[in-house]
Amino acid sequence: MVHIADIKSIVIESGLFQTLDEQVESDMPLQLDSFSLIWLIEQLESRYRISIDYRTLDLEHFSTIRRIHQLVLDKLGAGQP
Repeated sequence: MVHIADIKSIVIESGLFQTLDEQVESDMPLQLDSFSLIWLIEQLESRYRISIDYRTLDLEHFSTIRRIHQLVLDKLGAGQP
């Protein structure tokens, strides 16, 4: 199972988001540039063995940690109860 804390760790440990720390809230808006978005997609694909087509994705999926978490759950088929 993918926990939101796992997604938060990936984002924080990346070092791409200098303003984020362990206290970041799951619904706090993230400011992604193209490099950090591609890096994050590659990390998620590798860790969770999912495929995210960056050419057709909705950037809203990467606007907060909670939305990234939901995207991963949806890709794993676990997004709906």
